Amino acid sequence: MFLLKPNTKILIIVDFNKINEANDFVQEITQTTNFSTKITVTHPTEVQKVLSGCENSEYDLILSFTSELTSLNKLLLVLKPGCPILLHKLVDPLQIDKIEELCADKITKLKLSGFRFKEIVTSDFTSKWELSKVFSTFNESFKICQVIGEKPSYEVVLYPCSLNPQRTNQQLDRRKFLQSESPCAFGPFEINLEVETLIFVLRCLHFLHLMNLNMDE
Repeated sequence: MFLLKPNTKILIIVDFNKINEANDFVQEITQTTNFSTKITVTHPTEVQKVLSGCENSEYDLILSFTSELTSLNKLLLVLKPGCPILLHKLVDPLQIDKIEELCADKITKLKLSGFRFKEIVTSDFTSKWELSKVFSTFNESFKICQVIGEKPSYEVVLYPCSLNPQRTNQQLDRRKFLQSESPCAFGPFEINLEVETLIFVLRCLHFLHLMNLNMDE
């Protein structure tokens, strides 16, 4: 259910009324990872405040057990490239054939925030994890649904630039490859697209296309 690795940082988001009870679940994770995991537990109304002091690409895993998150944009920033985010939901076994429809809102949030949607995994409750302590509404007969997303291993950033060949030292190279020590990153890189250069190239291509049309006539 949870692929936990040692020496990682995990962010857990639960409803406000489950903050204290989530400690049992946190202890299980720390024991499983031989006490090498650093875990942050927060709730939806405080998540932005808690993450405001975090650096980009700081966490290796995000586990959400709440439906109160209105935006996942900040979560995308603090998650390392190539690493997963798991959004949890309890589902009635009688509705398991409608699982994609029931999880459509979570899938949409992932995609709109820039995550790559991977899959939906359903499983039964197991005694190994104290999951009853992290869900506000708990029913042992229900199945646990995990909507799994992943932060892409690259980021596309647009930088304004000038076509002036005399470039200043502050201007970035067109392609800057980032090195990451994250074990779950797959060679993240950043592509710097120079807007004015692209516009110039597109105009040239359009002009050549018009020239070819005139020659054909």
